Amino acid sequence: MGRRVMESYLLLLLTPSPSLKKTHIPDEIISRTLNPYSLGEFVGSKWGLGRTMRWTPAIKANVLSKEADQREMLRNVGLYKVQGDAVSAVVGGWCLFPVSTYALFSLPRNRSRLFIVIFFLQGASVAHRLFHARILPLLVNRSLPKEFTIDAQEACQRLGGEKGNLLLDPSTPIVEE
Repeated sequence: MGRRVMESYLLLLLTPSPSLKKTHIPDEIISRTLNPYSLGEFVGSKWGLGRTMRWTPAIKANVLSKEADQREMLRNVGLYKVQGDAVSAVVGGWCLFPVSTYALFSLPRNRSRLFIVIFFLQGASVAHRLFHARILPLLVNRSLPKEFTIDAQEACQRLGGEKGNLLLDPSTPIVEE
């Protein structure tokens, strides 16, 4: 669900863009931009999902420690892919993460473990703001083609910026376990 939600929001950004040319293939742009490895490397790492997930690579620790290029090693063992899937789950699927992740969404914190499912719990408008203000800016000049940088930055600013509140009404209650 989360991947489809993000694909929809990206398509809504690309379609009216003056930067979209006849030679562009929107499906390829979306596929490249929202590739799970890119989401995991740039968004999941920034959000610290690797520290909150229960996942171990299918490779021995002594092999990992000998790898010279840590970034390439993390890509090869699948951490970025798993983190990318976790980003999709945060946006629209069912997942369970520690509350430390709530700081990303400007939601209140507490000590319990809560379900963070933005699309289902907070609605499409909050998921839309999350995508344009917290996810897409991390993909600009990385997996999002350069010609759409201005469009992505304008959408981010229009929806409150990277530090803006994602909730339209800050008094909106959250679901607690």
